[in-house]
Amino acid sequence: MKLSGNTRNRQTKMKIKSLLIAGIVGFSFTTMNLMAAEKPERPDKPDRPAPPKKPERPEKPDRPELPDRLKATLERIKEQREKFLEKQKEIKQQLKDSTEEERGKIREELKENRDKWLEHQREVRDRVQDLIAKVKERIRDKALDKVIDEAKDKKDEIRERPGND
Repeated sequence: MKLSGNTRNRQTKMKIKSLLIAGIVGFSFTTMNLMAAEKPERPDKPDRPAPPKKPERPEKPDRPELPDRLKATLERIKEQREKFLEKQKEIKQQLKDSTEEERGKIREELKENRDKWLEHQREVRDRVQDLIAKVKERIRDKALDKVIDEAKDKKDEIRERPGND
């Protein structure tokens, strides 16, 4: 009996498929046996020592209360800031509701406000830097006086040695 080419191809494919399945099943049984045979017994792991305890952090020291003068200054600065921001909001709102000519004037006003603010910031920064320099100088003077006093005290403690004339 003569088989057509299509049937012959089907039979060949079926044989290949069955051989492939048989090969995979055989390979999997072989690897499972090898894996079970090669696994050596491990001795128990020794217990790890516990990690060292972290030292407790010291409590934060209480912050000193701010002087009333400084509190008043901070409040005044906050109020000035709020006023400035409110004024800037109003000007920006005017920008939205105005014509081109008015916008030009408003932009100039915004620029002037910013320039005034920057100039004020420079003045404040310069004053603060001067104050810092004065405080540093006072600290240096006090520290230097302390060192000189300690040196004088130690001088009195030094004994006279023979031959030092």
